Amino acid sequence: KIVVGYTVADNSAIFDVSAIAGGYHVASGKIIAGHGSVTGNVIVDSLAHVAPGNTIGTPTYSNNLTVSSGSILDYDFGSPGHSDLVAVTGLLTLPTSGAITLNLTDNANTGGLGSLATGTYKLFSYGSLAGGNSIFNSTFSIGSSPLSSKIYTFSNTGASNGEVDLLIFSPVSPAITIGASRSRFLTGVTTSGVITGSVSNSGGGDY
Repeated sequence: KIVVGYTVADNSAIFDVSAIAGGYHVASGKIIAGHGSVTGNVIVDSLAHVAPGNTIGTPTYSNNLTVSSGSILDYDFGSPGHSDLVAVTGLLTLPTSGAITLNLTDNANTGGLGSLATGTYKLFSYGSLAGGNSIFNSTFSIGSSPLSSKIYTFSNTGASNGEVDLLIFSPVSPAITIGASRSRFLTGVTTSGVITGSVSNSGGGDY
């Protein structure tokens, strides 16, 4: 495990890998963590972990970062707007197939930064973005989360000077109004957003 700046107070720590030709690989099973900065290009291999901070933190990758399919993000989440964040000054490259696994840990109001809840969280910021699955939401998958029965979606804000965001929200049972006073309620929305289950008739009469 490589920890670059164990606490927020150590965020001036620097891990310099710029002399490594082809970039520094975080190998399978290894972890890169901390609050500090990494200089040089970094490739996170499949089954390697990125764990920003120790508590909620924002490590900076001063050059380029490649996050491979099968790699794992271990993030702490407070209230929306407060979470681990990886800031990439240069190019962030994501896989075009397969998925990156995100494990969510509740900050439990450590440091007064709140607890994991529904809302929007920033996962990455970047100077430029490459890759991502053709359906961007499929670039990531949820590994573990203390929240139950929630829907998780992933998006980005564009190819340059943008961010990758996570939106967490609760499933709903939408009503379809037919005629003047009859509604049909659909139940059983799954975490993938697919409507399953039964239909109930609140207004009587035929379907």
